[in-house]
Parts: sequence; structure tokens; C-alpha cells
Amino acid sequence: MKRLVLATSIAALSLATPALASDEDAEFWFNPTASKAVNGRTTIELETAQRFRNDPRHDTYFVRGWVKRDDDRDNTWGVGIEQRWNGPDQREIRLLQQVSYSWGPIDLRTRTEQRSVSTDPQTGWRVRQRIGTSIPLGDSDESWSLTADAELFVTLRSTDPDGQTGITGLRTFVGVEREFGRYEVSLGYLRQQDMRQCARPHRARTLHRGRGRLLTTGRPQTSHPDRRIESRAAHGPATQTLQPFRTAPGRSFKNPSNSRFTSSGRSCWIQ
Repeated sequence: MKRLVLATSIAALSLATPALASDEDAEFWFNPTASKAVNGRTTIELETAQRFRNDPRHDTYFVRGWVKRDDDRDNTWGVGIEQRWNGPDQREIRLLQQVSYSWGPIDLRTRTEQRSVSTDPQTGWRVRQRIGTSIPLGDSDESWSLTADAELFVTLRSTDPDGQTGITGLRTFVGVEREFGRYEVSLGYLRQQDMRQCARPHRARTLHRGRGRLLTTGRPQTSHPDRRIESRAAHGPATQTLQPFRTAPGRSFKNPSNSRFTSSGRSCWIQ
């Protein structure tokens, strides 16, 4: 019963309203994996993935190598390295450490990553926590099983000095799986939600005279492109359009009409 409740909750989460500033897009993910036992506790695993998107220029490919070992408590520890190709211009290398464990009917996995991206100047640190369960749909070991999991992405240090930290993503999966001898097949629906919160301002700049002064700025954000806020400037009758940007929660800013906008962790707007 607990497994069913957990699986139902994850399924509902995957169909919930998209996270703030997420863009809807359909993708096809193909993830073949091969493993070989070295002894009773140690396994070597090769994992590959191809993620095909609407625009082929944004397709992602990666290959990972893992060494995994089981301990006396049936926990599985692993270390690995990954080479990733994000489109034609960006390359990424990841160092991976993870542990998989169970708590009653709940399966958990904790992973840490150190990410080096070719287009960014520093190494990023990220923690990924996954929780899930599996429900057999038959009595035999070769029966199909209903599986569901949710994984939270927490960025401790972005690869971009001005990048976002904190909770930056949520990935949910609902599907079925079955073992066929040495092979395991998994089919289902996976949803990736990228959470773009307001980011810390990184510099101050002054606009041209007559258009007002911008106290602090953040990196441009493309969320909600149809939304805009208009205010009448104090120095003239012309109506000005405020453009979206990101800023740290709790900070206040002035627009040319001297009204104030305070960030609350959501999309922030200013000229």
C-alpha cells in the first residue's frame, strides 16, 4: 500500500503545473547500459545516452563509466566519470559519486557531481537526490513492474560565476519495467522541470540620461515572454516597457517613476 501511495504521488507530481520559468518541449531519450560483475560485490558499468530534441543542434550525448560495489547492508556505492556533448559547441566532463539504498519500500539514491563545462570558467558542484518505488504487476520474477521516481537537483556552485544556486531542477519518471534474462527494459514518461529563480545581482550600470537609472541588474531571463509591466516615467509622458530580469529574493529596486519592486524569489521585472 505504501508503494502504491508513493507511486501515485510521484505520478501526480509529474503532471502538476510546470515549475517557474520552465519551457515546454518534447524530447526522446535513449539510454542503453551494459554491466559486468567483477566479483560478488563489484560491478563495472558502461552507460550511454542520446537525447533527441526538436532542434537537432541541441541534442545531447554522453557516455559514463562506473565502478560500483555493494556493502554488507545492501547499499551500492559508486564512482564514475562522464563525457558529455551538448550540441555542437559545448563539452562537459563530470566526476560522479553516488550511493543507492533502501528504506522499507522506498528506494533512494544520493549523487554528487563536479561539472566542468567548456564554455564556463569554473567547476560546478551539484547534489541530486532521487526517491522512488516499484510495484510488481505479477507473481513471477519476470513480470512487469510499475515504477515511479522523482529526483531533485540542488546546485551548490554553478559553473557560471553569475549562475543560479539552490534548487534548480526536478525530474520525475512514471513507467513500467521488466527483466528479460540478462536485459532489463524500462518504458515510461519522464518530465524534466528546470527551475529558474531570481539570481543575485552581479553589477550596477547606468542607462542613458533621460531613461532613468538602474540600481542593479541581473542576467536576462526568457521566462514568460508575453508578460510585461508598463510604468509612466516621472520625467516624461512616454510609456516605458519593463523587461524581465532575475535578482536575489528580498532585494528592492526603483524604476524611473520611483515606484519600487521587491523580489520574492519569483520572476523580477524592471527596465
